Amino acid sequence: DMVFVITDLLPHLAADQMKKTMSEAITGEGLNILIGSTPYADDGKDRVKLAVLSILADRYDIVEEDFVSAELAAVPAFDVRDVGLDRSLIGGYGQDDRVCAYAELRAILNMEKPARTCVCILADKEETGSDGVSGMQSQAFEAFIGALCEAQDVCLRTCFSKSFCLSADVTAAFDPNYPDVSDKRNEAKINYGVGISKYTGARGKSGTSDASAEIVAYIRRIC
Repeated sequence: DMVFVITDLLPHLAADQMKKTMSEAITGEGLNILIGSTPYADDGKDRVKLAVLSILADRYDIVEEDFVSAELAAVPAFDVRDVGLDRSLIGGYGQDDRVCAYAELRAILNMEKPARTCVCILADKEETGSDGVSGMQSQAFEAFIGALCEAQDVCLRTCFSKSFCLSADVTAAFDPNYPDVSDKRNEAKINYGVGISKYTGARGKSGTSDASAEIVAYIRRIC
C-alpha cells in the first residue's frame, strides 16, 4: 500500500537544525506531507497539484473544495506489534488511548444487569485541554445525565453526589533509562498489575486532582 512522508534535511545540510532545541527543531508549519511528485500530462501551472487532484477525484470522488471542511489525520504507517522476545509488551500508534478506551468499553459491555446506571464516556481532545464539543469540558455528559435524571424525577446534583467515576488513562512506569524523572519508591512498575494514580498534576500545582483515601481503599478492594 502507498504511504506518505514528511521530508527532512540530509545530515550534512542540517547544521543549523542540529543547533536548535528539540522543541524548536520541528515546527508545525514544517510538517508538510508529500503526497505526489509526478506532473500532469498537459501544459500549465501547478501540474503536480493537478495530477494529485485528478487522482483524488478519480479514486475517491474528492475535489479541492472538499478540503475546506475535511478533517484529515496523518498517522504512523505501521501495524501494532508485540515487543520483546517474550512478546510481553505492545507497541503501536495511539496505544495509550486505545488500551484505556478498550478496557472501559469492554467493562460496560460485560455488564448484564447492573444494580445502578453505568456509563462509559469516550472523550476527545484530552491532550489539548479537553475543550471543544467532544471534550470533557463540554456540557454533553451533564446534558445526557440530566436527561436521565429528569425522566426519573431525580435532582442532577443528587445524582452526581451519589455517583462514582474512574478516569482511565495511562500512567508512567519507572524507566531505568530515565531514573531522574521518577521516584523509584513511588512509581508504577511493569508486571505489578493495574497502575492507580491517586493524584495528578504538573509541577506540583497546575491542574492537580486528588482522590480521597476512601476512594483509593475502595479501588484496592476491587482490583
